[in-house]
Amino acid sequence: MVLLVKNKHLNQKSFKSLIALLLLVSLSGCGGSASENPSNYGARAGEDGAKYFKEQNPGQLASEDSAGQYCATMAEEGAKQNGWTIEETMQAADSCSIWFTTEMFRK
Repeated sequence: MVLLVKNKHLNQKSFKSLIALLLLVSLSGCGGSASENPSNYGARAGEDGAKYFKEQNPGQLASEDSAGQYCATMAEEGAKQNGWTIEETMQAADSCSIWFTTEMFRK
């Protein structure tokens, strides 16, 4: 998987904004809910992240590093919220990267 961006500065700025926005949304969710499935959490985070990136950066693709950093951050946040094991956290990160890439290349 190789993802490219024409303007790296714009890409990094957009991803920092994306991470902050998604963390804020996830933290404002209902507290006290049952633990969320890591695969579903990762899939939703990946898909939402790619949609946001495409809206903010029309015609560009996210870099591999930025997408990886985003998915790692989202998986760590999910682990904190849901008390996941290392294996579950990795499952969320894997799911995020798969769905991020899928959505990135969706027309």
